[in-house]
Amino acid sequence: MSEDFPESMPETIRLRIQDSLKHISKVAEGHKKLPRSEMAEQEIKNKLAIIRANHGLWSKNNDLKDYVDFYTEAYLKELIKVYPADRDVIKREWDAILADVDPQKAVVLGKYNKVFEESGN
Repeated sequence: MSEDFPESMPETIRLRIQDSLKHISKVAEGHKKLPRSEMAEQEIKNKLAIIRANHGLWSKNNDLKDYVDFYTEAYLKELIKVYPADRDVIKREWDAILADVDPQKAVVLGKYNKVFEESGN
């Protein structure tokens, strides 16, 4: 979790994002101790649903909307980092989210596909 937080970001928002990213790592660490199973895939689906929901909420909140892109990208990057063997699952589930939302929302969320390109797929 080596995100460079914008200097203008209030500490409360930075801490909120850091806590979210730490939680992803903590859960993933627990999954490493288990045989590869559907547990990791379900957790990925849950985390992506959180990204989708929070993106909508943060976009509408005056205090958070300036940081929604940073948050969304950081969350996706952290998922890819802590679940490298499940990168294809993350991409597949992200694509399913894009297919499930209205076309305008798909365009907005689709801009985060660059995270997958940057990480090698």
